[in-house]
Amino acid sequence: MRFLTRLINGPVGFLERRISEIRIFHLPRILSLIAGLSGAVLILVSFYFSWFSVPLPTDPSLPTPYLLKEAPTTLPFKFCFLLTLMNLIVLSFMGIVSRQKVCIILGCLLGILLFFPALNIYFSPRESGIAAWYSLEQDMMTWLGGDVYTSQEKGFFNFKQDVIVTDHARDISIVPIPKSIPSLLQFSSFAIFFEYLGYTESFTRYSSRGWHMAIWGIVLLLTALIRPQGGVDYHLLRLALAGFTFCIALCIPLFLAPVFVSAQYISKAHQRILNSKYQNSLDALQIAEKIFPPLSQSSTFLMQKGLIQNRLGLATYEARFFQATQMEKIQRIYQSQKEYLDLLEQVPSHSVVGRECIRSLTRHGIYLINSAKYDAAIELLSQVMKYNHLNVKANYALQIAYIKSSRVHKIPELDRLLESSLKPVHSMKKRTILAISRHNHMLASYLMGDLKETLKLKRP
Repeated sequence: MRFLTRLINGPVGFLERRISEIRIFHLPRILSLIAGLSGAVLILVSFYFSWFSVPLPTDPSLPTPYLLKEAPTTLPFKFCFLLTLMNLIVLSFMGIVSRQKVCIILGCLLGILLFFPALNIYFSPRESGIAAWYSLEQDMMTWLGGDVYTSQEKGFFNFKQDVIVTDHARDISIVPIPKSIPSLLQFSSFAIFFEYLGYTESFTRYSSRGWHMAIWGIVLLLTALIRPQGGVDYHLLRLALAGFTFCIALCIPLFLAPVFVSAQYISKAHQRILNSKYQNSLDALQIAEKIFPPLSQSSTFLMQKGLIQNRLGLATYEARFFQATQMEKIQRIYQSQKEYLDLLEQVPSHSVVGRECIRSLTRHGIYLINSAKYDAAIELLSQVMKYNHLNVKANYALQIAYIKSSRVHKIPELDRLLESSLKPVHSMKKRTILAISRHNHMLASYLMGDLKETLKLKRP
């Protein structure tokens, strides 16, 4: 019996000891291995997903009436990032690169990843400008006093006949225009430097999961490297932090220097225009735009260029847009509308001139709605929607015009378009916009006598 007991307990005891050894000595190593593998998988998957993309209008009758256009910066950035990682992995497995150097390089890569937003506004200003446009339109609807609040305040009485449509922002820009170097050095301006590094609200709304996956992938790889046996290797941690800090210290001046230089040229342009030196002023603005490309997407910068080109007698799109705005100021509304529509036939709707023409026409449509000229408003806003049906402000204004003119049969289609256009947006604010559009749809169904659809839309 003793022999049988030893025979049975021997292997069992051996297994128990081995399991306890695994738990004590190898579990941290297993966790580090899992972290490393998870990081590698996240990095690989991040190349499949988009990093930053904006919707461009396609056929409004399609279920998805837009095409997501990825920023041109993303593809070369992904390629360089992947090439660096592949070389690092191959060289480390061959023993050419030590663990210490791997930590330094991964720390540098993490720092470079955090400057992807800055690269984006410098090398993809058009896409960043589109994102800023869409983002600001949403903000102007959801701020305290915007369309969401006016709809809630007066939208439950008299079938929304008392609802007014609020105006939208006069100026759109990716980042604030640096007017002068002293203005940048004020204490109140320090927070704006984050925007100059690309961390704008519009970027956070249209940045995709790919960029976030890449960041977390690098973090997990570094975690696996600096905790090989469960405990932290502080030497490797210091090396990783050194690489990260070096990249941060190098990139911040690199991306902020053009802001200060462009501010100097903008200040020179303002001084020269006061002395009627229009050509010299235009040259200074063009240099500032080349140094700091996000300026090209600013409404104010466009107006400044249009003013100077108009004084020089140049027939550019910017000068024609400036002339149209001057017609609008002296109440020559229909002439300005015609000029805006002519420009939209000649320039892309997502260009900065096309965008400003759409915004100006939308503003005219809002004025017509609030002046009870519903037929003219519907005609004008319908034209605006043909050029860009992803325009949330024009969509909502057209819904209100249809409700006030008792032509509610087209509201369900507008509600579908608005819901589709907000799908790529990563923001909680879009829920309130969707809610008031859904309420308009519900009211339209009720007025058309479709009680079944009304009850369906009323359910949360």
